[in-house]
Amino acid sequence: LSPFQYSPHPSPPIHEYDDNGDGGQGDGGMDPADFMEHENELAEDVAAQPAVLVLCAEEEEDFEAESDVEEYARWLFQRMAPAPWTLLHLRRIDQRRWVIEGHRDRDGDPTPGTFFHITSLADDGGLSSVCETCPPLQNTTCIHRRILALCWAHFQAEVPMSPIDNPECVEIVGTSHGFCSWLSVRQGADNARDEAKRLVVRWSGLDRWHCDGTKCKKGMQPSTSCIHRSRSRTYLKDVMWEGEDHAEGGDAGGAMDELLEMDEPRYLKEHLHDPIHARAYSETKPRSHLRVASPAFCKLPDDKVQRFPPCPVASLPLVLPIGSNARCYCGSAGAGGRKVRVRACRIYDIDGVTRREIEVRYCGCRTKGDRHTVGPDLREFNLFNWNNDIIITHRLLNGYTSQAHHSQTPLTAFHTSTSDSYLENNSPHPFFAKSTFNKIHYAFTDIQELEVKFECPICGPEPSTVIWDGVSISYASQHRKSTLQPPTVPTGIECRCVQPRADLCFLPNKDLRKALSAAATLVLDCREQKNELVEAAQEIGLLATESSRRRNSEATAAAALLQFLAASPPSTSLYQLYSSLLRQLAAHETILYLLNPGTAELLRAVATVGFAEPTSQELSALAKDCPAFGNLFRRYRDLGVPPPAQLKELAMAASICSNHVFQKLNTHTHGFEVSEDIVEEDWKGTGVVYGKPKIRERPAYCRFQDGGGTGAAGTGWGRAPTTEQREAEKLEKDAEKSCQKFYSRYSEARQTGGIMGGWCSHGFSLGFHNIPRAEGRNDVFSAIFTRWKTAPRTVIYDFACALGIYCWNREPKYWRNTRFLIDQFHQSDHTKCSKACFLSTYMANDEDLYAVNSSAAECGNAGLARIRKTVSYSNQVHAIKYTRNFLCVWNRLRWRAWKKAGGA
Repeated sequence: LSPFQYSPHPSPPIHEYDDNGDGGQGDGGMDPADFMEHENELAEDVAAQPAVLVLCAEEEEDFEAESDVEEYARWLFQRMAPAPWTLLHLRRIDQRRWVIEGHRDRDGDPTPGTFFHITSLADDGGLSSVCETCPPLQNTTCIHRRILALCWAHFQAEVPMSPIDNPECVEIVGTSHGFCSWLSVRQGADNARDEAKRLVVRWSGLDRWHCDGTKCKKGMQPSTSCIHRSRSRTYLKDVMWEGEDHAEGGDAGGAMDELLEMDEPRYLKEHLHDPIHARAYSETKPRSHLRVASPAFCKLPDDKVQRFPPCPVASLPLVLPIGSNARCYCGSAGAGGRKVRVRACRIYDIDGVTRREIEVRYCGCRTKGDRHTVGPDLREFNLFNWNNDIIITHRLLNGYTSQAHHSQTPLTAFHTSTSDSYLENNSPHPFFAKSTFNKIHYAFTDIQELEVKFECPICGPEPSTVIWDGVSISYASQHRKSTLQPPTVPTGIECRCVQPRADLCFLPNKDLRKALSAAATLVLDCREQKNELVEAAQEIGLLATESSRRRNSEATAAAALLQFLAASPPSTSLYQLYSSLLRQLAAHETILYLLNPGTAELLRAVATVGFAEPTSQELSALAKDCPAFGNLFRRYRDLGVPPPAQLKELAMAASICSNHVFQKLNTHTHGFEVSEDIVEEDWKGTGVVYGKPKIRERPAYCRFQDGGGTGAAGTGWGRAPTTEQREAEKLEKDAEKSCQKFYSRYSEARQTGGIMGGWCSHGFSLGFHNIPRAEGRNDVFSAIFTRWKTAPRTVIYDFACALGIYCWNREPKYWRNTRFLIDQFHQSDHTKCSKACFLSTYMANDEDLYAVNSSAAECGNAGLARIRKTVSYSNQVHAIKYTRNFLCVWNRLRWRAWKKAGGA
C-alpha cells in the first residue's frame, strides 16, 4: 500500500467524498460543496482533537516533497480525504514534550507503529530539543528534532494531554496495529520527575503488555513483570470505561479486569484487525437508549413499555432512518443543523450478519482523537444500536436471556455457539469479540423492562413464612469495592443496653441436661427398664439439689414426672410423646425455641390447676406453636383421661422459665420504630436488592463481639466484658459447635461470600444481598430487621438452631413470637439439635406449614447455580446486575405459572 492508502487508526467509511474522477458524484458520494461544508465542521472542533491538525488548501502547497523532513510533515499533518484522519499520530504530552509516530525507512516510506519522544529545551522551538528514543549518536541528525524545528507552530498548536509536567502515564493512541492501547509511561521515580525519560507500553488485551524499556523483559508479559507495565495497567483502570462504572457506583477498573480475563489473545488479535470490531471493542456506551420491552417468554400483562411486531432482518429498509430519538456516544443529540449522512453498518442476528446502511450525523464530541456520530435508536425495528457500525437484533440478545435462565449458559459459551453458527451459515463477517458481546449484553439489559416486584402475589408484601438460604454466587474478591454495603453494616445507633446472656436453657446445668437426655431414652423402653428410670429420676433430683444455680424447680419438676412415668402402666403412644418432650427440654438451645413468650401464656392457662377443660381451639393453637406439650394434652383429651399433675407442673415450670428468659433478654431502652425517611444508595453499588424498602437502620450492638462497636483491646466489645458476657458469648459459640451442620464453605478464599436470598413458600424471590466475605446469622437478622415492620411468624433457615439465639439476644421484643425452623432438606444434618428447631415437628399440627415448600430456597438456589460461572468472572457491578436480572426473570415466570394455574 502507498502511504496515502494506509491508515494506522481506521475509521468506518462514510459516503462523503470519493476520488473516482466524477467529481464526487459517484455512488454514495457527495459533491465538492458538501465536502467543504464538512471541512468547516471539522475546523469548528479542531480544539477538541489534539491528535489531528487539519491543513487548509493553501498550507498543503507548502508541503511539497522538497526534503525528507517535509515529506514526513505531510504524513503527520495532512488529513487524507475523504477520511478524517492523518497517516501518523502526534500527541502533546505536556508543555514541552511530544510523542511522534514513525520516520522514513530506506525506501522513503513511513514506519507506523513506532513512537519517539521529543522534549523541547527552549521556548523558541529551534534545535534546542532532545529526542529521547533515537540513539545519542544520531541526535544531531535526528529527523524528529528537525521536524520539530521546521513545524514548531504546528507542534505548539497541539493541546497538552496532561496539565502536570512529565506525568506518570498517558494514553497516546487507542486501538491500532492490533493493540488495544498505546501508552506513554515515565521511566523514573516520582522524585526524578523532571529528568525522567519516557517510553511506550502497548496493551494487547488480557494481561499482556509489551514494554520498550531496555532493561525490561521483552515480548508480551503480565503487568507485574515491570514497573512500566504496572503503571500502564493502573492508569487504564482509572480512566477506562469511567463513564459506565462510576455512574453506577462501581469502579473504573472493574470492567477492565473483567475484560482482561475474557478474550483469548489469538481470538482478540483476529478481531482487532477488523476496523468495525476494533471500534466496537473500545467503546462502552450504546446509541440505543429508549426502554425495550421484556422478552416474550416472560412478559407480564402490566408491562408498560411498548412492544413492536417482529421485523425480520430481510424486510428491514436498505437505509435505517435516523429518526427523532438519535443520540451520540456522549448522550447528546448533536447539533440539529448538521447534515445527515449515510454510512455502512452490519446487523448481527442469530445466524449471521446482514449489511445495511444507516443515517448518521457528526457530533461535536471526540474521544482519543476519534470523532463520534449521532445514530438512531432503532427500537421500532427490534434492533439495538451499539455504535452505528454494529447493530444487534433483539432476538439474538433475548435468546441469550432465555438460554441463561433455563440452562447453565455463560456469556462466553453463548458467544462461542453463536460464532460457530455464523461459520456454519457462511456469514460474511464473524461474530464480534467476547468482551464486546459482554458489554453489549449489559447495556441492553440496562434499558430492558425486566424489573418486577420482589414479592409474592399470594403472600403479599410481608409473608408470614419466609425461607432464607445462602448460595455461592460469588465473584473474585479483588473486584469487591467499598460501595458494597450489605444490611449487616451497622448504620444506626450504638446499642449498649443489650448484652450476651447466659442461663437461657430450660436446665442451665450441663450435667442435668445430660441426665435428662439419657432418661428420655429410657422412657421409650420403660417396660423393661423401670428400675433404671427410677434411678435416673433420683439422680436428676440429687443434681438439682446440689446445683449452685438458683433455678432448680425445672429439674425437680422433670424428676417428679419421671417418677410418675416409672410408676404408671406403660403406654407406647404416650411414652413416645413424653420422650420427645423430655429430649427437647434437655436440649442445649434456649427454651425459646420450644416455647416462645406468646405461647408460654397459653400453656400456663392450659396447665393451671383447677382450670376448666381447655377447648379444642386452645389445644390446637398450643399444638401448632408448641407440639411437644400440645400433642400430650390433646392425647389425654382423646383418651378421655385428665392430664397428670406432674405434667401440668412441668408445663408451668417451662412457662415460667420461658418468661424469665425473655425478661432477662428484654433490656432495651430504645424501640424499633419505622422510619420512612431513609434514603438508600443505588443497588448497583450496594448489592442490596429487596422488594421492601429499608425502614430501619441496623444498630451497632457494642457489647457483642460482632456488634460493630470499637471495644477494649480491639475485641469488639463496647467496654471490657464481664464474666457473664464472656460466658454468654461462649455459650452462643458452643451452640454453633454442638450442631453437626456447620456453615458450608460457600466460596473459595479468593471469592466473595456469595449472596443471601429470601423466598416465600410459593417460590417467589423476595430479594437478595451480596455477602462480602462469608455467610452468617447476621445476614438473615439484618435483612429482616431493617425491612420488615413486624417480624415474620416463621423463619426457615438451614442454620436456624443458631439463628434464633442470635436474634433474641439482640432484639428480643421484635422477635418475640417468631419460630426459627430448619427446613426438611437440611434437618437430617442436625443430629445434635433439638427437634423444636425442625420444621417437620410442626407440620403435622399446622396446615399452613404442612403446605409450605420448605425447599423453595433450595429450588431457587438450584436455579441460581446456572449463573454461577458467569458471575464468577464478572466485576462487582456486572455480578449484581446479572443476579438481579436472573431473579427478575425467575419471578416473572413464577407469576405466569401462577396465573396459568388460575391465580386471581
